[in-house]
Amino acid sequence: MLHNEQSESGKLEQASWQRVGAPFSIDAETGCLDFREAHVTLAPAMPEADFLRICPTASVIDAKSIDAKSEDGWHRYSFRQSLHDDQYLGVTVYFRDGRLKCISFGYMPESEADWSKWSPGREQERAKKFQDELSQQLGKIGSFAWGSANAGFDAKGGASSIWVVYAA
Repeated sequence: MLHNEQSESGKLEQASWQRVGAPFSIDAETGCLDFREAHVTLAPAMPEADFLRICPTASVIDAKSIDAKSEDGWHRYSFRQSLHDDQYLGVTVYFRDGRLKCISFGYMPESEADWSKWSPGREQERAKKFQDELSQQLGKIGSFAWGSANAGFDAKGGASSIWVVYAA
């Protein structure tokens, strides 16, 4: 069932997470990041164990460090999900010393999730779309009391993404 939100004018509007291209919401005051359709909400300094409890399907990217408890204290996990609006969401979370430190994520139409359709121009357009979405939700991109949020295109990696980095 689709959920709608009532605006101040009393009209029903499509919920922000249901808009094509915005499968997330981020709170400007706290930095909490909500992927509602994936049923995952992330918060600054969230304990790694809490993340694993709410996202048991996350794949360990650095299994060696999980088993050996790496000396640098960093652990990475990723999860991917197809969304109701034919969008594809990919999220990578980074923990340091058992606490959430940063999140990298991106989304696109599932039809574009195939590398055969990749182009630098399309990725740069996606990066601009991500920057616009962050600006709309946060009022700006850049630094906040809780950390920072930005988006861009990594030419070396070939992908656009949104980065949320939590302070301390």
